Amino acid sequence: MINRAVYLCKGFDGNSMNYPIEEKWSIRFKKLKEREHSLEKQVFEIGNRYSGLKDINLTLELVNTRLSIALMLVERMSSSTREEVEKYHLESKKRAVKATIELENLVTGDLDDDDRKTIKEHPLYRDAREKIQRIILLGGGIFFEGNEYDEKKLRLVSKILVSSIRKFTKRDDLYPPPEIEKYPPLIRRIINLFFPILLKENQKPPPYGIEEGEERFYTSKNMRMPLSQAILFYEEEVLPKLKKKLESNPGNRGLQGEIERIMSLVEKYKKMKFIPRSTPIVMEKGFYDEWFTGFTRDGEMLVNVPVPVRIYSGNNTERLMELVRMDFVKRIAGRGVSRELDRHYRYLKSLESGIRGNSRTPSLKVNTTFGYQVLKREIPFLKIMEEKDNFLKLVGTVMNRRLKKPERIVLEMIREGQGVAGRRNLR
Repeated sequence: MINRAVYLCKGFDGNSMNYPIEEKWSIRFKKLKEREHSLEKQVFEIGNRYSGLKDINLTLELVNTRLSIALMLVERMSSSTREEVEKYHLESKKRAVKATIELENLVTGDLDDDDRKTIKEHPLYRDAREKIQRIILLGGGIFFEGNEYDEKKLRLVSKILVSSIRKFTKRDDLYPPPEIEKYPPLIRRIINLFFPILLKENQKPPPYGIEEGEERFYTSKNMRMPLSQAILFYEEEVLPKLKKKLESNPGNRGLQGEIERIMSLVEKYKKMKFIPRSTPIVMEKGFYDEWFTGFTRDGEMLVNVPVPVRIYSGNNTERLMELVRMDFVKRIAGRGVSRELDRHYRYLKSLESGIRGNSRTPSLKVNTTFGYQVLKREIPFLKIMEEKDNFLKLVGTVMNRRLKKPERIVLEMIREGQGVAGRRNLR
């Protein structure tokens, strides 16, 4: 008599093999874990080698693999022992949350609407969203709720959040510029000779920055890329297209000259060497470290690449929100609040991180976008730092001089309903 628990399934080599149901589940689970490890390694190596570059296809494959494992474990819980359920719950939650954060990181950051739309229309992106919905329907919604924190950690979060808001709330662009045009001609000539940009005549009076409703889009024919990304772009995007054109139009001297120019440029880029500073120059993310120094925060040279870009200017409020988020994440990292963020912090502090980390000041190298995604998952109240209206109300509460201890108010907001009651108190 044939055992009903045995049925036909395909082996790894494509041959038909007989496996018990239990063994089939274990084999599939093991195969998915091996796939996850392989993809994780590839994604890490690309990011580490090419200054944080993300391969969209590989990242989405990794996300879907993590979610597939989480789904398998959630489905398995209904027929497992109590000890197994606890184990499966932790494993599936870890992967589901990781996958969701990685998915969000793909569509956040410095992307224009077209790029964001392209990613969201990717088949693997849609598959991932469907898997997340299925996990929630099977009872996995609890994975995406806030973690439980003791009072000590919540007080630390409240204290650092208030401190970060206070640090950047005071406007620093309201001081009138010196009226150089009123100085004697000799003094003006000397100033114009040595400080033609910093102390130029007839400067616009404050306030500066971009206020609400004054946002604009800037376009450029070129964008700046880290040296490693530029080499990859020329070798895998530009040169193959030019060579394909040359095949269909052999003997075209213009194409031949362009190919030779690009190959010479790539060869020159490959010969360039750079030695990172032992102590980095601390500058504001984005504008200052890229446009003033011409280097990334890891010390890699930035070069111009002929790729059209469209850049959103943002406004003063959005800049304030970003500065507060960055400062908050850097100061909370390594403080025992978030395991995932602390793991990232320890890696940056270790020698394994290479030029991407710093053993002396690892907080300066923390990926603040990733850190914020992690923290807002664990403490949902922190989503307020990307909700403009509620954020401004929070700033008003913190800066209210009649409140001697705004940390207590913020702590109450975090504590009551994971921020739901907190937002109600802001109105």
